[in-house]
Amino acid sequence: MTEREMRLKRIDDINDMLGKKYKSIEIDETIVFLLENGQAFRVDSIGKFNAIVVEYADNIELAKKGIFGEDGDLFYMDELDEKEMYRAIIQEIEE
Repeated sequence: MTEREMRLKRIDDINDMLGKKYKSIEIDETIVFLLENGQAFRVDSIGKFNAIVVEYADNIELAKKGIFGEDGDLFYMDELDEKEMYRAIIQEIEE
């Protein structure tokens, strides 16, 4: 499995876990999660760094337009296993 395939599988697995905690919708084949404060976020891949990142939109309308203006921390594939990455992502989202 290539690094890209591993990142995409990790995103799928993380999205499944996040879907148990947050309400989600699908926008242009991308799962977007909704927070109680009106913000939306999605999990994306950054190949250059072999990492995953959480991207935030101020509201669902911007998310529907694909405008995610703020990125969170990078979560590196070679530093965190799936469960550690999920916990780190939750911590970032809830802070």
